[in-house]
Amino acid sequence: MKANQIPQHSTIVAFLKSKGWLEQSRDQHVCVMTPPVSLSLSKGFEYQVPLNDTLVDYREYAIRLVFSIAELYELNKWDLLELLSLKTWASGHLVKMWYLSPKLLKPV
Repeated sequence: MKANQIPQHSTIVAFLKSKGWLEQSRDQHVCVMTPPVSLSLSKGFEYQVPLNDTLVDYREYAIRLVFSIAELYELNKWDLLELLSLKTWASGHLVKMWYLSPKLLKPV
Protein backbone atom coordinates (compact mmCIF):
# COMPACT_ATOMS: atom_id res chain seq x y z
CA MET A 1 0.00 0.00 0.00
CA LYS A 2 1.28 3.42 -0.91
CA ALA A 3 1.58 5.85 1.97
CA ASN A 4 -0.48 8.44 0.11
CA GLN A 5 -3.42 6.10 -0.55
CA ILE A 6 -6.35 7.52 1.35
CA PRO A 7 -9.79 6.48 0.16
CA GLN A 8 -11.93 9.49 -0.73
CA HIS A 9 -15.43 9.56 0.73
CA SER A 10 -16.81 10.89 -2.54
CA THR A 11 -15.38 7.99 -4.55
CA ILE A 12 -16.52 5.41 -1.98
CA VAL A 13 -20.08 6.77 -2.17
CA ALA A 14 -19.93 6.96 -5.98
CA PHE A 15 -18.68 3.37 -6.21
CA LEU A 16 -21.43 2.08 -3.93
CA LYS A 17 -24.07 4.01 -5.88
CA SER A 18 -22.74 2.47 -9.10
CA LYS A 19 -23.43 -0.93 -7.53
CA GLY A 20 -27.03 -0.03 -6.66
CA TRP A 21 -26.59 1.16 -3.07
CA LEU A 22 -28.88 3.93 -1.84
CA GLU A 23 -27.95 6.94 0.23
CA GLN A 24 -30.19 6.49 3.26
CA SER A 25 -29.07 9.60 5.14
CA ARG A 26 -26.24 12.09 5.41
CA ASP A 27 -25.06 14.55 8.01
CA GLN A 28 -21.80 16.37 8.58
CA HIS A 29 -20.09 13.20 9.84
CA VAL A 30 -21.30 10.21 7.81
CA CYS A 31 -23.18 9.13 4.73
CA VAL A 32 -25.26 6.03 5.47
CA MET A 33 -25.52 3.69 2.48
CA THR A 34 -27.95 0.75 2.28
CA PRO A 35 -27.42 -2.20 -0.06
CA PRO A 36 -29.54 -3.24 -3.01
CA VAL A 37 -32.02 -6.04 -2.26
CA SER A 38 -30.19 -8.23 -4.80
CA LEU A 39 -27.30 -8.70 -2.34
CA SER A 40 -29.57 -10.47 0.16
CA LEU A 41 -27.75 -9.01 3.16
CA SER A 42 -29.19 -8.96 6.68
CA LYS A 43 -31.92 -6.44 7.36
CA GLY A 44 -30.35 -3.30 8.75
CA PHE A 45 -26.98 -3.85 7.03
CA GLU A 46 -25.41 -0.55 6.07
CA TYR A 47 -22.12 1.14 5.44
CA GLN A 48 -21.39 4.37 7.24
CA VAL A 49 -19.00 6.30 5.04
CA PRO A 50 -17.09 8.90 7.07
CA LEU A 51 -17.17 12.38 5.55
CA ASN A 52 -14.58 14.22 7.64
CA ASP A 53 -11.19 13.22 6.24
CA THR A 54 -9.36 15.44 8.73
CA LEU A 55 -10.11 13.16 11.68
CA VAL A 56 -7.18 11.18 13.07
CA ASP A 57 -8.69 7.77 12.38
CA TYR A 58 -10.31 8.61 9.00
CA ARG A 59 -7.67 6.84 6.91
CA GLU A 60 -7.75 3.60 8.92
CA TYR A 61 -11.56 3.49 9.02
CA ALA A 62 -11.89 4.28 5.31
CA ILE A 63 -9.35 1.62 4.33
CA ARG A 64 -11.18 -1.00 6.41
CA LEU A 65 -14.42 0.06 4.75
CA VAL A 66 -12.88 -0.33 1.29
CA PHE A 67 -11.52 -3.78 2.20
CA SER A 68 -14.98 -4.80 3.42
CA ILE A 69 -16.54 -3.64 0.14
CA ALA A 70 -13.88 -5.56 -1.79
CA GLU A 71 -14.64 -8.72 0.17
CA LEU A 72 -18.38 -8.30 -0.39
CA TYR A 73 -17.91 -8.04 -4.18
CA GLU A 74 -15.00 -10.50 -4.35
CA LEU A 75 -12.64 -7.85 -5.67
CA ASN A 76 -8.92 -7.38 -5.17
CA LYS A 77 -8.76 -5.10 -2.13
CA TRP A 78 -5.58 -3.37 -3.29
CA ASP A 79 -7.03 -2.55 -6.72
CA LEU A 80 -10.20 -1.19 -5.12
CA LEU A 81 -8.15 0.84 -2.63
CA GLU A 82 -6.18 2.35 -5.50
CA LEU A 83 -9.36 3.20 -7.40
CA LEU A 84 -11.16 4.73 -4.43
CA SER A 85 -8.09 6.72 -3.39
CA LEU A 86 -8.25 8.77 -6.58
CA LYS A 87 -9.46 12.30 -5.98
CA THR A 88 -11.38 12.23 -9.25
CA TRP A 89 -12.39 9.46 -11.59
CA ALA A 90 -10.80 10.67 -14.80
CA SER A 91 -11.38 8.48 -17.82
CA GLY A 92 -7.71 7.45 -17.93
CA HIS A 93 -7.92 6.12 -14.38
CA LEU A 94 -11.05 4.17 -15.18
CA VAL A 95 -9.41 2.58 -18.23
CA LYS A 96 -6.39 1.61 -16.11
CA MET A 97 -8.62 0.05 -13.47
CA TRP A 98 -10.65 -1.78 -16.13
CA TYR A 99 -7.48 -3.52 -17.29
CA LEU A 100 -6.44 -4.32 -13.71
CA SER A 101 -9.78 -5.82 -12.79
CA PRO A 102 -12.85 -5.63 -15.04
CA LYS A 103 -15.06 -6.61 -12.07
CA LEU A 104 -14.27 -3.25 -10.41
CA LEU A 105 -16.25 -1.34 -12.98
CA LYS A 106 -18.85 -3.95 -13.89
CA PRO A 107 -22.31 -2.40 -13.60
CA VAL A 108 -24.94 -3.95 -11.37
